[in-house]
Amino acid sequence: MAGPDRFQTGIGVDGCRAGWFWVRVDAEDYEFGVAPNFLELCNLVPAEAPIFVDIPIGLTDSPDGRGCDTAARKLLKSRASTVFSAPARSVLDCVDYQGAKRVSRSVKGKALSRQAFGILPKIREVDHCLQKHPALRTHVTEGHPEVSFYSLTGEPMQARKKSKQGFADRRRVLMEVWPPAEQCIDEALARYLRKDVARDDILDAIVMAITAASRTPLTTLPERPAVDPTGLPMQICYLSRSHPNAPGRR
Repeated sequence: MAGPDRFQTGIGVDGCRAGWFWVRVDAEDYEFGVAPNFLELCNLVPAEAPIFVDIPIGLTDSPDGRGCDTAARKLLKSRASTVFSAPARSVLDCVDYQGAKRVSRSVKGKALSRQAFGILPKIREVDHCLQKHPALRTHVTEGHPEVSFYSLTGEPMQARKKSKQGFADRRRVLMEVWPPAEQCIDEALARYLRKDVARDDILDAIVMAITAASRTPLTTLPERPAVDPTGLPMQICYLSRSHPNAPGRR
């Protein structure tokens, strides 16, 4: 179990049907809420606190896609399907799926997946926020929940997060690393309807928050991230397992 000195204040964020579910954690305390938009969320939480969000940041029109997505799939092995390909930057302003597929084919040589199109408004919202408010770039970071769980356990989570077993497994990992997770999860489940905040939204935001709050050094996928045409790094960050104070180490 991680000691109190291993945590600072950190924010974890996951998109939900009601907007953005966020969790602020430190060693022994927490708070959570739902913000209708990403900029309001950034204004709600402590200024300059690290914010980890489960959304692609940094987009490219390159047919090769983002190196961080490829590296994350390689890391997660059997759970590689949890990492979908981020849309091309040129797709951001498309408002219908057929148009998005056409644009994607023209710049990347392949159509956009339904999954990627489904969260395109969230990707667009974060991107526009970082373009209009460049100061946020210093503390808003892309994470991936399954990569973060890997950093805590040393192996990919096997059961799907939406399954009963997958939820129980991830809940147990969070409680072992950060004991207040049990109460935080139960309170969030009680406060919000599942049509607004899903069970896995809560788990994903908490593991993002633990990643943001841990004093353990970060590792990036890939090791030397490229930047997109607007200067945003195309990277997925997670906790280094080689550090002696990494939360998941025994």
